[in-house]
Amino acid sequence: MTVLPITSPLRAWAERRNILIGARAIAPGDEAKLWPEEARRLGSSLLDRLRASGAARGLARDLLSSLLAPPCAILADADRVPLWPPGFVGSLAHDETHALAAVARETDVAALGVDLEPARRLEPEMTALVATPAERARYDDELLGGVALFVIKEAVFKALFPADRRFLEFRDVEVDLEAGIARARYGARCAFFWESGVKIYALATRES
Repeated sequence: MTVLPITSPLRAWAERRNILIGARAIAPGDEAKLWPEEARRLGSSLLDRLRASGAARGLARDLLSSLLAPPCAILADADRVPLWPPGFVGSLAHDETHALAAVARETDVAALGVDLEPARRLEPEMTALVATPAERARYDDELLGGVALFVIKEAVFKALFPADRRFLEFRDVEVDLEAGIARARYGARCAFFWESGVKIYALATRES
């Protein structure tokens, strides 16, 4: 079951950039969507993790097929970064109930990242770890106390890490919600879009 309908603003933003994105509920049997080599890498993981991984990878393969990419296993490197078919980029995410994936051709997008979380309030100590001083001055308590900045920054991390291999703290990234731009402390920049509802979804694309 898809949870990003054709009218989704996030999907529309992605498609203007030649990115395909989709989300679906994780269901019993999704563990069977893992290819044998993917399942071997996950080893003795709990069934819930196998199902979530199978749902995300199955969704990514469906999206890749729309771009005429050859079917393949989506393995991960030593840093747990997914390995995509030559000429393609992508990102995977899941929470306890839903999987999210996005893919694009490398000629259209240098790198991308996605994340999702249930819409909820953060613990006050977590808010202090996520938001920079400038963000705390700019945004109201309603936004700062939710998960939007957390989700956006997770998507940004995924877009930046494959090329740079820099481990970032949340406050190493500054988010400008009005401009739709996130900047890392070391100079890298991403464009992003986020959508809120029962879940918070974010997609980030590397700009520099």
